[in-house]
Amino acid sequence: VDVTLSDGTFARAAVPSGAST
Repeated sequence: VDVTLSDGTFARAAVPSGAST
């Protein structure tokens, strides 16, 4: 899931197995 925050920052929340990057 790709999300653009209100301040224009781009974040990716794909939730891979055990990865927290």
